[in-house]
Amino acid sequence: MGRNVKYDLLRGGSALFVMLYHYTCRYFEIFNETKNFTLFKYGFLGVPIFFILSGFLISRSFENESSLSNYFLKRFLRIYPTYISCMILTFLVTKYLFITERSVSNLDFILNFFIISDYIGGSYVDSAYWSLAIEVVFYLIAPILLNRRFLFAALVLISFLNIYISHYVFNVLTLFNWINFFYLGFQLHSKNFKYKSILYALIFFNIYEYFGAQYLVVSTVIFVIFKLRSKVYLPINIVKAIQFFADISFPLYLLHQNIGYYLIRKINVIFSIPYYFIIPLVVCALFLISYLVHITVENKFSYKTIYGK
Repeated sequence: MGRNVKYDLLRGGSALFVMLYHYTCRYFEIFNETKNFTLFKYGFLGVPIFFILSGFLISRSFENESSLSNYFLKRFLRIYPTYISCMILTFLVTKYLFITERSVSNLDFILNFFIISDYIGGSYVDSAYWSLAIEVVFYLIAPILLNRRFLFAALVLISFLNIYISHYVFNVLTLFNWINFFYLGFQLHSKNFKYKSILYALIFFNIYEYFGAQYLVVSTVIFVIFKLRSKVYLPINIVKAIQFFADISFPLYLLHQNIGYYLIRKINVIFSIPYYFIIPLVVCALFLISYLVHITVENKFSYKTIYGK
């Protein structure tokens, strides 16, 4: 399958939005700073965008898998080596260079090797990993849901029922109701499925009830973008820039928060320059670090590189 600039733009853009939200809003909330830049205060909405895109792309790629073992091997090589590299680097920065409230214990560090450490009583090395844990759980159950599509629809229905019968088991089954975004992506890919309009209505209703109007708006925008069939031809340099952001999006998401906070604070202490100068510098630094991880780890351990397919 060739690259699609629309998907690259959504993938790279969602990681960039989350990073800018953390640097311009969340940083000042965490460290009780008086300044706050509201331009990217909705940048956290990059997370549901990525979940919708994941639901779409996993549904599409699963149809072309030759075996279940291939599916899991590709997902493992896509995620785990890059995650481990970024997690270890973040742990070292927070443990030995940063302030103690952003670091975790050695036991938590070990539990983070399982990615879903929060599910087994640990704390994340970087709090941004919570969404990766949701993603990994979805990857694990996706073969069942995609082979038995009625189960996928059933989880969305359970999510709806959970509005009225709140139960922890229901929350776990529906990945704490994030399943609605993955299912929206699946529906955008699916060509033949009964009651599609009803299911779309149920998805959007669930999103509004659980996450609010902001999430509903961004989901609707993504829905419209996917439904638009007209092609947009961009200059090659812009396409390459979009592809670059898409390529580094995963290591960028994994690395940007705590390491970025460390750099912002360090530069501010040493040079005492305004934040609107510091933040672009740190953004560029994280682009560089993420690119290095991409070419040295992510590319080297990809399924295509190892198996030549």
